[in-house]
Amino acid sequence: MSGLGCRKGNRDCVYPEPSTTSKSSRSSAKAKDSSQESGESGDDAEHDEKGALESIPDEEDSPGQEPPEYQRASEYLGDWVNLLGHQRAAYEVLTSLYTPQTIMQNETLRKILQWYIRFDLYASVIAGCGTILGREWVAAAYEYYAQQAVEKPNDIEYKYEERIFRSRLLATDIAILFSRRARATIDNDSFAIECDNLRRQFDMYEVQIDPALRDPSKLVTSFSGSPLRDPCDAVSPASSETLYGDNLFSTNFLLVDFWAMDLMLRHHLLTAGLMEPAEAAGLTAKALKVYNMFEAIERYPHSPPGAVVATQASLNVASFFLPRDDKYNMWMRRSLAKVESLG
Repeated sequence: MSGLGCRKGNRDCVYPEPSTTSKSSRSSAKAKDSSQESGESGDDAEHDEKGALESIPDEEDSPGQEPPEYQRASEYLGDWVNLLGHQRAAYEVLTSLYTPQTIMQNETLRKILQWYIRFDLYASVIAGCGTILGREWVAAAYEYYAQQAVEKPNDIEYKYEERIFRSRLLATDIAILFSRRARATIDNDSFAIECDNLRRQFDMYEVQIDPALRDPSKLVTSFSGSPLRDPCDAVSPASSETLYGDNLFSTNFLLVDFWAMDLMLRHHLLTAGLMEPAEAAGLTAKALKVYNMFEAIERYPHSPPGAVVATQASLNVASFFLPRDDKYNMWMRRSLAKVESLG
C-alpha cells in the first residue's frame, strides 16, 4: 500500500514515506513483550506468526540509515508471504524502539506510526485476521490528535488527523473483533453486541466530521481541462457529489478510506448473519461511490501529485463489491492497472 496522498500547499503528505531513523541495539524481546501486552491484537500476532511467517533475522543497520523493513514494506509486494514477513519485521523495529507513548513525542515519529498502522490494517484486511500492532498504539495516536483538535480548533490539520486516526481505530476494532470470532474466543451474544456497537460508531463517523472539512463551497463543480473520457468507463466523475478541491482536497482521501472500511464491516456483518441480505445492495452502491471518487480524483486537473496512488487500498477493497458484469470488470481492471503504473 503506497504511502502517498498529498495535502495542501507545502504541508506534509497525509501518508508520507517513513522518515529516517536508526535501529536500537535492544533485542527483539521487547517487541515480543509489547505483543503480549497488546491484548487481542497481540494474540493475533502470535497466532498468525505460527502459520505463514518464518522468523525474520536481525539486520545490522548503520546509524542514520532507514531500516530496510520500512523501505521494503512500503513497496507493493505481489508475494503475500513476503508482505507478511515485512509486516512482521517492521513491527519488530517499531516496537523495539518505541512505546505507544514515546512514539508520539514528535511529528516525524507520529508519521512513522501513521504509515505503519495503515500498512498493518491493509494486511489484516487482506489476510482476514487481526492486526499485529496492538490497539493501544492506535488509541494513543487518536487520543493525542483528538486533544490537539480541541486545543487548536482553528488548525484544520488537526481536524484531519483526528478523523484519520478515528477511522484507523474503528478499522482496528473490526480486525480484532472478527479475529476473536474466527478463533472462537468470544460467544455469540457478546459478538452480536460488539457488532451492533461498531455499526453505530460507523453510522456516526461521517456525521461527526467537522463542518470545516466539508465546506460545500469547496465542492468541485467543473472538470474543465480534464482529458476526454473513455466511453467504456462505467462511471463519470460528474456523478461524484463529494469531490472537494482547494485546501479541502484531503477530505476526499478521508471519505474514500472510510467508505472502504465501511464496506468491509457490512460484508462481515452480512456473512455473520447480522445484516439482512436485502441490505447487500447497499454494498454495491457504496463500492460505486469509491470508484466514482477515484474517477473524479484521476480526472480532476488540479489533483495533487500522488492522489491517484493514495486510493489504491480503497479501490482494492471496493472491487469485491462491484456489479459482476463485463463492463464493470474491464473498467475495474483498467483502473487498478492505472494505479499500479503510477507506482
